[in-house]
Amino acid sequence: MRIQALITKAEQTEGLRQRISEIDRDAKEFGREVASLIARIAPDLASATSFQAVAVLDARLKEATANQAQRGDAEKSCDKRRTDIDRGRATIAECEKRLAGLCVGGPCERGQGAHGRAAVRGGRKAAGEDAGLSG
Repeated sequence: MRIQALITKAEQTEGLRQRISEIDRDAKEFGREVASLIARIAPDLASATSFQAVAVLDARLKEATANQAQRGDAEKSCDKRRTDIDRGRATIAECEKRLAGLCVGGPCERGQGAHGRAAVRGGRKAAGEDAGLSG
């Protein structure tokens, strides 16, 4: 019985050796792949171990992802502000159009009244420019 137990242990040991050999081979391949990747995308990490480089790259990816999300939020905010500005400009243009329509034939067209076009254009009415008094 004891010999059979030793044979079983020897077989298990050989199986573990093969597994360790495969793990070592995979670790070396992983190291080569990481080194190749680092050389292309992050040469500043060339002196780091594979595991350190992977950790740093993971942190950079997380930071870039967060920055991208913030940028997206900022762009949405800018787009909303642009839309608000465009609406405001359209409202101003409509109000100016309505004001011009109200002035047709009225006192503001002739330069009369406190709310004349001259008053709207920076108070030049007081200087007499729109009333034809300037020389």
